Amino acid sequence: MRTITVPYGFFDKDKSLNTCIVDGKTYTGELALPERIDTICTAAFRGTGFDTINFDNGLKDIKEVGPYGMSNLANIDTFTYPGNVDFYSGESPNGNKTSSVVLTGSSIKKLIIQKDVKELPDAFAYQLKALEEVIFEGEIESIGSNAFGGCEKLESVELGKVKSMGKGVFINCPSLKSLKIEGDENLVLSSDTVGSWGTNWPGAAPLETFELGAGTINFNLNGKKDTLKEVKLGDGVKDIPNYFLSGCTKLETLEIGNGITKIGNRAFEQTAITSITIPDSVTAIGEQAFNGCTSLTEVNIPKNSKLETIGNRAFQQTNITSIAIPDAAGTLRI
Repeated sequence: MRTITVPYGFFDKDKSLNTCIVDGKTYTGELALPERIDTICTAAFRGTGFDTINFDNGLKDIKEVGPYGMSNLANIDTFTYPGNVDFYSGESPNGNKTSSVVLTGSSIKKLIIQKDVKELPDAFAYQLKALEEVIFEGEIESIGSNAFGGCEKLESVELGKVKSMGKGVFINCPSLKSLKIEGDENLVLSSDTVGSWGTNWPGAAPLETFELGAGTINFNLNGKKDTLKEVKLGDGVKDIPNYFLSGCTKLETLEIGNGITKIGNRAFEQTAITSITIPDSVTAIGEQAFNGCTSLTEVNIPKNSKLETIGNRAFQQTNITSIAIPDAAGTLRI
């Protein structure tokens, strides 16, 4: 049977369109199409008045949706992103998916990612300003650049064993307080993961909680000095960057895993931590790593520690009364 497509911009910006009649059945508020239609082209239903999009019901035969195909829907509250539909827009020269911006500008508050979805393209939920909740039913392996950029009401996100994240995944998210990522050894978090583009854009995430089980961190959180309370780094994190938590005076909980090999320069300076156990996997503590931690009274370094280097003034201006340096330690500069 020959299939049919909904052409480019066919109902574009028809705000009053909110009802479909298919085979005699009326779908009030729900976008529904006959089974012979398998493709929704670019901007076909952009800015229409539908409040329900259901790929398991009225759109069960849709295979492809083009850029802006369902964007700017002012009445929609919840959207379920299916794994069996190709939200296309082409590929970049390196083979990665380019921005599909299917949902941008819509009033979605709750976004459900079905369990068979493995990757989210660039700008996936870009500027969904009303988005409050994201539910991942399965394990996402890859998230494109700016995927949740500009989601101004998003407060909390939990990700599983994601292997790849593009630039600025949570950029310009001024309400994001909690970010928990199980991660993977190949995961690299870019410098602008939770940042902002600047003055004319929504602010950076005011994180209170940050957890990463595995991966590489290419940013620091010292810009969250007024909000950050809890940081947990798992065994799969190898290095703690320079200035990572510098000046975070409201920090209450700090846990670092047994896979850490390097603590960067000034990584924890002027924080409010009272004690720290250096994992036995650590080989180097950077210069001024704990400088100015005036509440720090206890530092525990295991006897089987692999520690080789302690940088200059690493524990300057603390209240440590004693510290045991393992015999196996190499060159020490304190």
